[in-house]
Amino acid sequence: MDAVSPLMGMRPPQGITATAAPIALGSIAAGLLMMEIERIQQGRIDGSILGIESFHDLADRAAQTSRLVRNRRCRFDHTADLPEFVADLHTSELAAGVRGARNIAVFGRRFVSTVGCPRCPRGVAHVWRFVRDAENCTASCPSCGECLVTNGMDLLDALPLTDLASPLGEIRLAKLGLRVGDLLLVEGAEAVRSFEYRPDAESDGIVDGAGDAIRTLVVVGLGNIGSNLVDAIVRSLSPLTDRLILIDPDTYEAANLAGQRIDASDVGHPKAIVQARYALRRRPFLSVVAYVSRVEEVPPGVLRGALVASCVDSRAARQSIAEMAWRMGAPFVDAAVDATVPAVRIAGYRPGPDSACLECAFHDDDYAAIEQRVACVS
Repeated sequence: MDAVSPLMGMRPPQGITATAAPIALGSIAAGLLMMEIERIQQGRIDGSILGIESFHDLADRAAQTSRLVRNRRCRFDHTADLPEFVADLHTSELAAGVRGARNIAVFGRRFVSTVGCPRCPRGVAHVWRFVRDAENCTASCPSCGECLVTNGMDLLDALPLTDLASPLGEIRLAKLGLRVGDLLLVEGAEAVRSFEYRPDAESDGIVDGAGDAIRTLVVVGLGNIGSNLVDAIVRSLSPLTDRLILIDPDTYEAANLAGQRIDASDVGHPKAIVQARYALRRRPFLSVVAYVSRVEEVPPGVLRGALVASCVDSRAARQSIAEMAWRMGAPFVDAAVDATVPAVRIAGYRPGPDSACLECAFHDDDYAAIEQRVACVS
């Protein structure tokens, strides 16, 4: 472990505590992330945080870094092959492109074949769609108008390709409820091949999709760290960012005023919308996309060719970001704060078969506590 001091020249406020200056933790974390983002965008990978974890003790004004090492016993499979594009084919056409295809799944979604009425036996519909929530109302009962719902027997993780000899094989991918950027996983005889759904892909179907230079930044989590990071991004004079994607399901509350870069007029509004409007006011020609949703509900293709900044406060969300970024070959930087020390932790990950991933450092207790939210300031 090598001791370094990237905080030199960035003196934290005297006597910083969780109660005295909560916004300082987020702003320092955002500042450190912004420095790393600029290094990565400029191609200075060797001197960046990628493959490194850095812990900054603000009370002692000291920092330590350690190199992240690939854990060969890691539960994550480290698949980092960039998905191929696939157009709006029939399901049978997609299966024909994979030798020994056995089933088709969609990353983060499940397949519903039949829905029924919970009130009367008449309401049954064959929907054949990928849905995220089994309780979503996909059709109404013709007899009583009740929302048709699925049951456990009709909810599948994947579509068995033995069924493609039926009319189901002639259903186009769009009819299955896919969105642009959804990730299809086709299990073949030798391996699982992944395809990113792009309806405007070449008409002959499966094509290669190489990523462009990193000019898109994705910020997941717009609280204490994320709101300050958006501010740092739009204030930066760097011309390298031309697209900003913001993801957060929550709404700002009055309690957030003390620790997040917002004002009173933002209370009660979705975080992603507030930050998108702020970014456009500062950078009118910047392309900004806001997702008022959990990161798990965003199509993975959104991360293609992007640099992802994780500013979340739960292991579960951090794990989801890590997996999505890895599948799409997107480097990502992660930040967290500990108000009790106070301290800031940042780390960077670069997808690859021999690279360390987020889960390489996980132990059994980390998986057991995957839903726990880490301590953070408002």
